[in-house]
Amino acid sequence: MDEDEVRQRLRDVASDEPPMALDLERTLQRCRERRRNRRAALASAGGVLSVSALLLASSTFLDGPDVISRLVPAAPASSVAAPEPAGAAERREILRHHDWRSWLPPDLLDEPPADWVPEDLEEGEPPATKAEEMAARAAEVVPYLEQRLAELAPELSALSVDYIGNEGPGFVDGETHVNGNLGFEDGYGHGQVVFQHTFPGAAPGPSDHPCEEQQETCGYQLVGDGSLLEYSVKVLNEHEAPPMLWSVTHFRPDGSTLMMTSYTYDMGGRTTDERPLPAPGFDILAALATDPEIDLRPRR
Repeated sequence: MDEDEVRQRLRDVASDEPPMALDLERTLQRCRERRRNRRAALASAGGVLSVSALLLASSTFLDGPDVISRLVPAAPASSVAAPEPAGAAERREILRHHDWRSWLPPDLLDEPPADWVPEDLEEGEPPATKAEEMAARAAEVVPYLEQRLAELAPELSALSVDYIGNEGPGFVDGETHVNGNLGFEDGYGHGQVVFQHTFPGAAPGPSDHPCEEQQETCGYQLVGDGSLLEYSVKVLNEHEAPPMLWSVTHFRPDGSTLMMTSYTYDMGGRTTDERPLPAPGFDILAALATDPEIDLRPRR
């Protein structure tokens, strides 16, 4: 009952005696209180509706839903760091006691001999190559390469060439090198030996690609057949446990080069764990690089 209704009742009973229980002021006060409460409730509901409408309008017209994320405080970001790859902690401990440059084999020359040239260097332009010829030769060499690594490193398993070609899988007429990726499995997961054979006339000499002073160190060794080996250790950053790769490049008497490289990590990303040191080691890389059967030049 509101105030107008009360007044009407009073007029209706004006000709009679007022009921003894009727307290006009008290009745009016109760009506006023109910009206205030109703208005307050409506205002509260309207306020909620207005805020909801504001957020909806903002999300619709002012940069989309992202505006809500700016009005509502975001949950604090997690302070938990990503787990360190297995092997990295071991590598950090190793490098606390051994400078990464010290992993080169001992008794190497600091620089290649100034007068060194391949004994059987083929002068002139590299021979023209055909894609089908390179593919045929690769098909002959790949089984031997897999078998040879299995003999040299019996602890590795599931040996297979992941790809072989010129620049990635496949062959192109006129290319002067063949590279590939020999995959394997060990206790840390998937890994690979990356190899590249560059043909005579296109292969750079040892002085054509000097080591980077900050992140790479090299050493050289003369071989009995007049060829030259280059050993390289490279780190990819200056952190306490940097990813690392080891390479052996054989500068062959015919003027070609065969490079073998191993890593602490899986280049293909199939394995997130890392090895403490590159695998396989320098002895196996050198044995592969100097193997005369690993010759990817097309047969003539």
